Amino acid sequence: MRIFAEQFSDIRLGQNKNFGNLSIIPIFGELKFRRQDIKTFDTLSSLGLTEASEISESGSVNTIRVLNKSESYLAIFDNDIIIGAKQNRVSKSTVLIPPHEAINLPVYCVERGRWSYDSNRSFRKSEQSLSPLIREKKMMMMKSGRTDSIQNEVWNDVDNLSYKLNAFSSTDSFTEVVGSRDYKDENLLLEFIQQTNALGYLVATGEKIFGELFYDEPTCRQQSLKSVKSWLADANDSENVGCIMKGSIKEDLINAEWHHVKSIGVETTYEASGVKQGQSVLLQGSFVHGLLYV
Repeated sequence: MRIFAEQFSDIRLGQNKNFGNLSIIPIFGELKFRRQDIKTFDTLSSLGLTEASEISESGSVNTIRVLNKSESYLAIFDNDIIIGAKQNRVSKSTVLIPPHEAINLPVYCVERGRWSYDSNRSFRKSEQSLSPLIREKKMMMMKSGRTDSIQNEVWNDVDNLSYKLNAFSSTDSFTEVVGSRDYKDENLLLEFIQQTNALGYLVATGEKIFGELFYDEPTCRQQSLKSVKSWLADANDSENVGCIMKGSIKEDLINAEWHHVKSIGVETTYEASGVKQGQSVLLQGSFVHGLLYV
């Protein structure tokens, strides 16, 4: 199925902007149906309407417990990092949790050097999100069935990023590594996203180009702002500014084929077909989130 073509009545691309070695184009569009009943982990966490904790006193590296105490569906995206408890984690994929329900959430560790409670025994939202390069590798390995190797690969990628950025963390924390630096044009990029009412973005970090879309503009803004440091970290060692060919990539998004895969919560999850990497999520047939590497 062609999710973007079926879910959007219109997709329009804005003007290309360069920030350091990163190139970005806002995506505007009209969804055929816009959901009003979804809130992000960050939003509900700020309101005290979600709880995330280890599944037991001893804990489990690749599973945590998340409770939705709100009247809305709780969205946790595949690059959402939550910090605290025994170690920082990132969600395996995009998940939707119904109102007043809890699930055991599959996660990966992004802080290898700690396995003890910090000042807070619960998890809380992070100011950073997982980098595009690690997201793509995670999706690639899930697609090929190499799920048992993903955790070690995530740890290796955090180590490589630490070396590339010359940024040290005593607990090998992804958020500390990425968050410790100020990047060229970072404030300009933050200002651009704040002022842009987009549903998504095309982003080029050197050779990697991806498009990401959300169910509404405020969620796109919230998720994109927390991605800025990881976007710029990936683009940091690129020799050339990323280049986006608008016409061909718009067609790639619209014509991309997707197939159904197993979900974690009540969402319906799709994986990009063929050689491309990506994930799209619907709720009761309506668009929530889509990410495609083009």
